[in-house]
Amino acid sequence: MKKKPPGPAKLPSGIWPLLKSFLPVLAVFIISAGLLCWNLGARYLWQDEANTAVLAQRMMSYGRPLAYDGRNFLTADVYHWDETQKLPTGNPAEAVQYQVQRGGLKADTAWVLQPWGQFIVAGVSLALFGHDTVPARLPFALAGALTAALLYAVVRRRLASPVAAAAAVALLLGNSFWVMHMRQCRYYALSSLFLLVTLEAYLRWREGRRWGGPVFIVAAWLWFQMDYGSLWPVLGILGIHAVITRTRRLREIVLVFSGFCAVTVPFCFFYELTGRAVKHTAAQWAKVSWGMLFEVNQFQLPLVIIPVVICLLWLKKREGSNIQSLPLLGLSLAILCVLPIWMALVGPVFPFYRYIVSLTTLSAIVTAYGIVETARRLARAKDVRWLVPSAVAAATLFFLITNLPSRPGGLVFPEKHRLKYYLSSVVRPEVRFLIGDLTGDGEDDPNRATVEFLRQSLKPGEEILCNYEDIPLMFYLPNRVRGGVACFRVTDAGNVSFAVYRRSIMDCHTSIYLRELAKSRWQVHVLNAPDIATGNCPDPRYHHGILSARALPLPVFERVSQ
Repeated sequence: MKKKPPGPAKLPSGIWPLLKSFLPVLAVFIISAGLLCWNLGARYLWQDEANTAVLAQRMMSYGRPLAYDGRNFLTADVYHWDETQKLPTGNPAEAVQYQVQRGGLKADTAWVLQPWGQFIVAGVSLALFGHDTVPARLPFALAGALTAALLYAVVRRRLASPVAAAAAVALLLGNSFWVMHMRQCRYYALSSLFLLVTLEAYLRWREGRRWGGPVFIVAAWLWFQMDYGSLWPVLGILGIHAVITRTRRLREIVLVFSGFCAVTVPFCFFYELTGRAVKHTAAQWAKVSWGMLFEVNQFQLPLVIIPVVICLLWLKKREGSNIQSLPLLGLSLAILCVLPIWMALVGPVFPFYRYIVSLTTLSAIVTAYGIVETARRLARAKDVRWLVPSAVAAATLFFLITNLPSRPGGLVFPEKHRLKYYLSSVVRPEVRFLIGDLTGDGEDDPNRATVEFLRQSLKPGEEILCNYEDIPLMFYLPNRVRGGVACFRVTDAGNVSFAVYRRSIMDCHTSIYLRELAKSRWQVHVLNAPDIATGNCPDPRYHHGILSARALPLPVFERVSQ
């Protein structure tokens, strides 16, 4: 008898289910990476991004992110009105010492205003792929893609719904300001990723998974090393939840959180966190809190969704259903309520959206649950199964494109705290910003125009004077750069050949710069770019798409004679 030819090899019985669960996650990562990495280098790094990139390079060169490398000096964008008369603007040693005494820098000028995790991540990318815009931003864009993939996996498992997982990912990737922040060379993507990683690690430990406690400690510690400002209220919420629910023994809870403190407290002292509390008046704190909560309602989670979700959970409990999703949804809602208030308390006296953009993942979870559960109840009432995916797709698109779900919640906020530009139309204005960032060629980018002009005009040894956006010049050009918020070496002797004076920063030690410019004769070159302060800033209040519309052209001054 002839032997039958062997058939195709069969996968072991346990492999196929694993592949079925992994392939959608991989597909989400690939799609997300394609979106977040698309046209990533069209616009040049702006001040905050360049700060990360330059410190990352110095991290690789010196083993620590030095603010001063003997050539150029980076300082924080913190301006005080009373400093103008006493700033050391000549001798570089005096200027460096002055800034060290203000805080945020070690005695050797090692930077401690942010943790070093983001500098390591960016530094490795720059070392591997070269000194340019795309390598600086690439690891952060990929971290954003990992966040989207993890979001899909978490929602699919904990809400037991691939439809809800797909809706959550769509809400995340369709969120214009989340995408724009993930495409920045800055810690935003890492914070967004490790918030979700830490929450999932906590839930796995709560369920008694093997090595759950140590994994949770490592996840929280890594988050601290990427963003040491936002994790504390989250850990507080998780600790309170662990004690109240008591799914683990109290002794184990104390050991796990004590273990995290043991590995983190030394870094708190190293980063000098204990002496860096920002003192706000009650009025200042209220102003920032209102602003951040408005941004959550407008750009992430419409407030009307919260009572809807609470009502849906109550109905399920009343029906006797086992609500496995309750811990994820309850913790997400608690974090969404508390973190903006915390950041308003410890951050600057301004509602910067960057401090709460990481919450977009949790907002997507809550919103997706509300949409899908409502669609299920409608389908059950109508006895039409196909209604669920159709209704979910339509509702998700409605949330992404229009402002209407945010309008009722917006009425809660005093008018002075509303961003009127984003309420001016039913269609979300930020969608146009995102499309412009993804498809534009960066021709209206002031940093790109300035760098390319100076690259063609500067000679070796010549120096640049710049009152703001000075750090991008340090990243892209080999020449020394003077100025910045610290007015570093503005009046020092040297070979200053070009000056970039942004009129959009009129209140930042203006008198010092105007006196220095008045000492020489200059030829003015007007660039085909707007004179705006913040370059490629993704913040809703400072996005270049808003500022460019009313900006004057950007001048660059070339010294003609002394």
